[in-house]
Amino acid sequence: MANIASNRWIQLSAASIIAVVIGTAIGASMSTSEGSASTEDVSSPLVTERVLFTSGGLDPLNVIEVPITGEGAVAAGWEDPVLCAIGRGRYFTKGTATEEGEQYVLMFNRQNELIGLYNFAFSEMPPPWKKMEEISGPGGVEVVPTDHWGLFTYFEDPTRACKTTEAKEGSRPYLIH
Repeated sequence: MANIASNRWIQLSAASIIAVVIGTAIGASMSTSEGSASTEDVSSPLVTERVLFTSGGLDPLNVIEVPITGEGAVAAGWEDPVLCAIGRGRYFTKGTATEEGEQYVLMFNRQNELIGLYNFAFSEMPPPWKKMEEISGPGGVEVVPTDHWGLFTYFEDPTRACKTTEAKEGSRPYLIH
């Protein structure tokens, strides 16, 4: 028996079996806790509490809180376009798109959930920013009326933004479009 316990191959096999058992137990407990969270309302957006814009940390002077619902955006002074741009969503704007105004647009789906942001700049920006012509919403409504550099950032699948009933099963988050 002592000879078996001192055999290097048996020791490695026993250690491997123990590691597999522990790994399986940890994986099962993690999937159970994730599973209970995923059984909640899967139609809610990935962003559930708030979205912050910041430059250089969480200094309160450099943080802008972005509304996550259409109602919250309207209450904060954002203009609801009502119409939805297929594949992108509803562009909420605040003021005019100028160098002095807000240089981002909020994008919501039909259910008034924030699905993304469109950032724009009038000076050249590095990739993944792209040189864009004007951006217009449905009905020719101008969102950014001139050439600029733009960056779409999505939290939800934008291809389903304009549907009145969204099948969220199988939708994946989009970070950059």
